Amino acid sequence: MASINQTGTGIRLPNFCNLGVMLRALVVVNALLAAAAILRAATLAEAWPEFMLFAALGEPILIVSLAVLCAVRRGLHAIGYWPSILAVGLFELLVAWLVARALGGVLQLRGSLTQMSFLVLFITGCTILYFDLRSRALAPAIAEARIQALQARIRPHFLYNSINAVLALMRSEPRRAERALEDMADLFRVLMADNRTLAPIGEEVELARKYLAIETLRLGDRLRISWRIEGMPRDALVPPLMLQPLVENGALGRAARDRADQPVPRRGRAPGRQQDGARQHPRATAAALRRRGEHEVGSGRRYLQGDHPHALPHGGGVMLGESRARRILIADDEAPARQRLRDLLDECRESFPLAIVDEARNGREALEVINREKVDIVLLDIRMPEIDGLEAARHIAGMPEPPAIIFTTAFDAYAIKAFEVNAIDYLLKPIRVERLLTALGKARAAPPVTREALEAAANQPRRHLSVHERGKIHLVAVAEILYLRAELKYVTVRTAEREFLVEESLTRLEEEFSGLFVRIHRNCLVAREAIAGFERNAEESESGWAVVIRATGEKLPVSRRQHAVVKQFR
Repeated sequence: MASINQTGTGIRLPNFCNLGVMLRALVVVNALLAAAAILRAATLAEAWPEFMLFAALGEPILIVSLAVLCAVRRGLHAIGYWPSILAVGLFELLVAWLVARALGGVLQLRGSLTQMSFLVLFITGCTILYFDLRSRALAPAIAEARIQALQARIRPHFLYNSINAVLALMRSEPRRAERALEDMADLFRVLMADNRTLAPIGEEVELARKYLAIETLRLGDRLRISWRIEGMPRDALVPPLMLQPLVENGALGRAARDRADQPVPRRGRAPGRQQDGARQHPRATAAALRRRGEHEVGSGRRYLQGDHPHALPHGGGVMLGESRARRILIADDEAPARQRLRDLLDECRESFPLAIVDEARNGREALEVINREKVDIVLLDIRMPEIDGLEAARHIAGMPEPPAIIFTTAFDAYAIKAFEVNAIDYLLKPIRVERLLTALGKARAAPPVTREALEAAANQPRRHLSVHERGKIHLVAVAEILYLRAELKYVTVRTAEREFLVEESLTRLEEEFSGLFVRIHRNCLVAREAIAGFERNAEESESGWAVVIRATGEKLPVSRRQHAVVKQFR
């Protein structure tokens, strides 16, 4: 079996701008000059003066050579290895001749020009040979390190999410769950093996198929796969696990683009049915007695016409005190993960009365559910498309009576550390029912997490600002904001369509969106993309300049202190 520890053919000249290369060149050249001085001197006592003479001539040549070779390294790499070697040799001869002409009278050099040229070419050749041999010796180690780094890209997030998906299928589709575990075993067996030997590409394709089968388990119809390998030489040797990272990037990138376009199956009412049941007054009270067990609000079961969703069916059991049930929203972008949470919540019902309000696939859909339904607890995944869990939580925390939030995550070292520092509750996938029950109990008793704690835990700016109007959350995309202007204790958010008021600090908004907005006044931030230009406006502006807003044509004054902004954009 062929090994990946074999030298590539792409050996090039060293990077002469690298300080390590410069130091090695200095050591090699001076070692060769010392050897030449010893050979030329009659006795060891005369070797030192000879070495000083050679060094006085060689050091200027070396310094000039390194400086010039650093400047023209891209051009040398472009012409190829052997032409660049020839060019370096000719250049060294030219530099040696110029230095000898300039310093020959001072140093009183002995020997002919031919001898000096031979010595320069010999030292140049030995130095390049040293770097060539060193590069070839390190090439296998570098290649192996790159391969190992590539193989290590199988993410812990993938592992834990896959286990969570398998757990969700064990009850409903045990055969499919078994097949997924077999694929995971094959994938990780290859990962943990000694991958220093090349593998046939046919085996790599089969391994990639198993990886995609696991991802299909999680992503479902969002992942579309098409194989075009009819002319592939199945016996061709490649580094092991070379295809998997490429397939992963393509699969997850495509799935992420498709996520926002596909609707989530709502567990709500059938189309055309009244909100409170057929032939019932909208303000009529719900049935006092309800069936035990099926507590989902707006579940997918069909009701006979005239039935109320919560009415007690004939022969059903009775449970009093349903009003204490906590209304829970599940937010996760993976269907198996949502199903897993539903199964676990079903197991928690005896100890913790609850009703599942709805499911959401991203932060935006979670906010939509909270706008239209009463929600007590949100089980919120961190990594979701469009609006992730942390950003959605920051919008939720600004509500007058926000629901409790319990984050769920497969593996996110930064988020976990931030949650622990800021006392934010979270669950690690695969979630255990005991841990979920404990978190639900804490959420019932503990106060809601504060916006300040969530901002401290976040590691990236929001993509939306949340506006709270009449108890509902309206999202304003940061990319659509033209400017932010402080007015009393509020900040006016201006878009091309209208204005919004948010109760946030302009200084904190500037810190969060420093790369997108620029301050033009102590009470105003303008989006960089919204600046159409500057006009002189001595009447309304301290600095005599005003910013022209691209979409609306508004002119905002620039303060004298922020006059440097005008110079920055001119």
